[in-house]
This record gives sequence, structure tokens and C-alpha cells, in this order.
Amino acid sequence: MSQQLDRTRPLWEAWIVEGLEGGRFALVTKTHHCMADGVSAVDLITVLLSAFPDNAVETPAPWTPRPAPSTPTLVRDEALERLGTLLGVVRRMPTRSPDPRRARATRGRASRGHLADGDRRAPPPGDTPLNRPIGPHRRIAGSTWTSPT
Repeated sequence: MSQQLDRTRPLWEAWIVEGLEGGRFALVTKTHHCMADGVSAVDLITVLLSAFPDNAVETPAPWTPRPAPSTPTLVRDEALERLGTLLGVVRRMPTRSPDPRRARATRGRASRGHLADGDRRAPPPGDTPLNRPIGPHRRIAGSTWTSPT
């Protein structure tokens, strides 16, 4: 489980482990998160482990995407977003200052800093167990599931 999936093959693997006590077997699966999130993985395993092989799978409703927005709509929406953000910055600025020159400088720095936010790179992520390179020394946890019947 600690090894990376082979990127030249489908991003899932399944193994059947035979010879368990009491004539039982186990199914071990590994699926990349780009293939299935938690809910869809549960749906998939429910279908795979169904006690009835002829269960009908419902046909999904047809999906129709929204039309793509036009260039003028995209420009307008972005301009309104930036204007709203700038107005929010201005509203949060102090209204009174003992030194008007200082107040003007403070407003200028706040506005320039905010408008430049899109140009700055995000800070690097924190050092957590999830922000480590994929390698052979990753840890996994396992659990046992038994059917209620």
C-alpha cells in the first residue's frame, strides 16, 4: 500500500487474498483519489460486494453543461470582484488618524499590497504528515469489515 500506483496503468489495484482462516478470503483495493472520492468509493464497493449479481444499476440522468460565459461577461465579473475586494479593504481602513500624511501612506500601502496579492506566490504549505513526498516509507491503517448478515 505504501508504493505509488503505476502511472502507466489504470490508477486502481485490487488483490484477492485467499487461504484465510475458515475458508474465507479478503479483497484488498487501492484507488487513487482522482478516480473516486469517499462517497463514490463507497458506492463502487457496494456494487462490487453486492450479494445479488443481477442488481440493476440505475441509468443516470443526462448531464448538460451550462453554456460557457462570453468574454465580456468574464471581464465584467472579474472587474466587479476586484472592485468589491478593494472596497472591502478601504472600509476596513481606519477613518481617523492624528497625522493625515501617515493616514494617506497607510491607505496607499494597504491598497497596493492588496492589489498585488494576486501576483504574490502563496506561502509554502506547513510541515505536516500529509505534505511529504510519496515514497516507500508511508504509513497506512487498516480495518476489518464484516457483513451484518
